[in-house]
Amino acid sequence: MQDRPRTILFFTDSSGYEGMVGASAVTLRKGIFDRRHLRTTDESTLYVTELNGIEIAIARFVNQQQHNIRPTGSIKPIRIIVFSDY
Repeated sequence: MQDRPRTILFFTDSSGYEGMVGASAVTLRKGIFDRRHLRTTDESTLYVTELNGIEIAIARFVNQQQHNIRPTGSIKPIRIIVFSDY
């Protein structure tokens, strides 16, 4: 019987405040939260910070996958869905 892939949902967001921008990614089921302070609004845009939020989610997913290796050496099938609002 083939394993049905689990799905991990990531939610990302970016924001600007007082001339600074940053990004974050969170998955509630796994309890993962990560954020990144980027730069000033003169040096970056909200488009760039949204992409950084997606990159954070993918990097955390890949890191998590490294811990899902079975004793046989195969990886448990897991898929990722990233929600972004831009």
